[in-house]
Parts: sequence; structure tokens; C-alpha cells
Amino acid sequence: MPKEQIPWNKGKKCPQISEARKGKTPTKGKHWKVSGKGRRNISEGMKGHLVSLATREKIGKSERGKTVTEEQKKNISKTHKGKIREKSSNWQGGITLENTLIRNSLDYSLWRKAIFERDNFTCQRCGKHGGKLIVHHINNFADFPEIRLAINNGITLCKKCHNDFHKIYGKKNNTKEQLEEFLDFGKKDE
Repeated sequence: MPKEQIPWNKGKKCPQISEARKGKTPTKGKHWKVSGKGRRNISEGMKGHLVSLATREKIGKSERGKTVTEEQKKNISKTHKGKIREKSSNWQGGITLENTLIRNSLDYSLWRKAIFERDNFTCQRCGKHGGKLIVHHINNFADFPEIRLAINNGITLCKKCHNDFHKIYGKKNNTKEQLEEFLDFGKKDE
């Protein structure tokens, strides 16, 4: 530090350590785990910090088999909206795009799940079961807002087939006729 600069803390008193804490180390009576980030306390009340393997196993056993109902999911979703967000330092006045809000909604998630189950988690073009599957809107998401979440406006495609569809027909103004042509073309290849 150059001689002409005065340190910011010069002349300030250091915080006093209480008599009860003098001579005690922070590790006394607590469990610690060493990680790449250093030591962290894992005692109760330290949410978000590292926990021991034994503790993780106990938590896993207690949570195993529990399911969250649709009503509970809706209640959780409600608590994560509104006033809580406005208090966040990152809140920018609700500028999230409508598209993003819809695609991250519970209704959209239930729509996708219903279509996957209807199509038996199988690509409707190549017949691939499981893997990376995508629910494709038969009539374009942007151009047909009234039927975005209609069950008959979705079809299950694998990632490869979905990408192939959009390479051929583009990402805008997609229609049912294009999809039927694409599915028929795929069956001719077999």
C-alpha cells in the first residue's frame, strides 16, 4: 500500500468477542466436511451446506416413496410467485416473456406428461421408446394460442426426428399437413 493512503479501518475498534466464546474453536461439538470450497458446518439449521454421506442416506430413506400431489404442486407454485419475487434484489418488475411463463407453468408440464403417456413414451415417427423425447406442437405454439395446451395439438417425437422436422419445415407457421407429410415420409424410409 502506498504511504500516502490511509487504510479504511485505521482507528476503528475491532468487534469484541463475547466472554462465552473466548478460547473456543468453531469446530467444537460440530461436524465438518472438507471439500474443494473448504470447510463448512453441517449442523442443523445450516441449509444449503455440505452434509455427511450418512446424513444424506438418512434423509434419502425418510423421503423415499413420498409423492407430491397436484394440489401440493400448485400450492408450492403459488408460494414462489408474487410478493416473494418482488422482494428479491434481482426482481425487474415482471418482465418475463409470456412464452417463458407458459412453458414453465404447471399446466404446460401436465400437458406434456399427458401426451407422453398417450403416446407411450415413443417417438411417433421412428418408433424409438424412451430417451430424449420432445412434445411437438402440431399447430404452431405462437400462431395458435387458443389450442396451445390442447391434448390433440401435441405429438411425441425423439430429439433427432424433432430436429429433422424443423430443418425441413422451419420453426414458424408449422401445420398439421406438414406433420402428416413428415410422418408419412418417415414411414416410406423404413
